[in-house]
Amino acid sequence: MKNMKLRTQFEKELRAMPEIKVELWKDSDLMCVFYRDKEFAHFHDHEEIDIRLSQRFIKKEALSPLKDSKYHLKRSKKSRWMQFRFTTKKEVEELLSLVSRLIKDEYQGSD
Repeated sequence: MKNMKLRTQFEKELRAMPEIKVELWKDSDLMCVFYRDKEFAHFHDHEEIDIRLSQRFIKKEALSPLKDSKYHLKRSKKSRWMQFRFTTKKEVEELLSLVSRLIKDEYQGSD
């Protein structure tokens, strides 16, 4: 249950960010993260989130794909979507910081 509490806290902190919503995708059980009503991330389970990034942002942040995820096994290494695992409060904090940088770099000022 620890990971469920961590995810609940993660969702709460995402919701506290300006213009971010965390809600179910239409009539599904897929919990998504939206910025200005555009989905940019979704949760796979209680310890993985899939985030859409630009290749420029991936390179700038020196990010690499999660190697042992059980989701999207055939995803291209060049995909804009990248999965991240969070099992500690520190990892959640790092992901919140990553999301903040992503919003600032990729979305703010673009309408």
